[in-house]
Amino acid sequence: MKKKNTGHVWGVAQTTAATEFNAETKAAIVREATEKIKGYEKLAKKVSRIIMRSNRLYLYELYEMKDIPEGAHLIKPLIDGKYVENIYGRITLYDTEGRQCTLECQRFNDQWMPLYNGTLSHCLNAMEIDNGWFWE
Repeated sequence: MKKKNTGHVWGVAQTTAATEFNAETKAAIVREATEKIKGYEKLAKKVSRIIMRSNRLYLYELYEMKDIPEGAHLIKPLIDGKYVENIYGRITLYDTEGRQCTLECQRFNDQWMPLYNGTLSHCLNAMEIDNGWFWE
């Protein structure tokens, strides 16, 4: 018996197999996501870069490092001497139109936790609303 997709997944993995994406489709999806993000208040400020690998959109943010102790060893190199780039979230697409997607956040242990199933727009909206999974 197949479960009905209700949107929120809270730890339940998407069951539909992923579709193959060519370079042209990936570029179009990144452009679409970039345009949609511009319409959101919080996401427009937080997301600095979007890339697509395979069938997943990775959204990055720039985080300002304050009060870095002299001689501190940083895992990632600083950008402009004070910013580090972090993954803000990931959206897995199961079709080329963005109708079936899963929003995921990366936990402290580098594992991905699925939060929401829906369209690309619904996943971006869920990131904007936050619900405590995406930091300020």
